[in-house]
Amino acid sequence: MVKRSKPASLSLPGELAAGAAFLAKLHREPAVDKWVERVVRERVEFGGASLHGGEEKARFLRTFAAIFPVILRS
Repeated sequence: MVKRSKPASLSLPGELAAGAAFLAKLHREPAVDKWVERVVRERVEFGGASLHGGEEKARFLRTFAAIFPVILRS
């Protein structure tokens, strides 16, 4: 069982933050923090699904990781 924790902040290197800002605009999200939150949430959900036999979602996640390796490495 996973307990919900308090909100936390994290810092990103300048290059990664600039890339996130660019992608947020590309996805028509005016607030980069909301875009990053959505991406992280999706990543966590897909990762959890892959642990529980969601092969299709796991395949999507591998594709996403191949396209956006910088976001997932940091």
